[in-house]
Amino acid sequence: MTDRRSDDREIDVPDRGADVRAVASRFWPEWDWTAAHVTHGAFHKVALHPEGLVVRVAIGQDAAARTARERLTTRGSSLGSR
Repeated sequence: MTDRRSDDREIDVPDRGADVRAVASRFWPEWDWTAAHVTHGAFHKVALHPEGLVVRVAIGQDAAARTARERLTTRGSSLGSR
């Protein structure tokens, strides 16, 4: 599945058990995600970085649409800032 970032770069959205560490590394390459603990929720994978960062990646049917809705919900917060 393909989606677009806010800067209009095309990305691959993971399906099923895709490696959330790889996704986190693509979006936040300044952080070393290799030591992140990976877990999951009902419709997402989660990478818990040792320094406290958390990345949640939607998976499955309608993942891109759910991610877009969640992005609108979190807009204006401190997410994405270092």
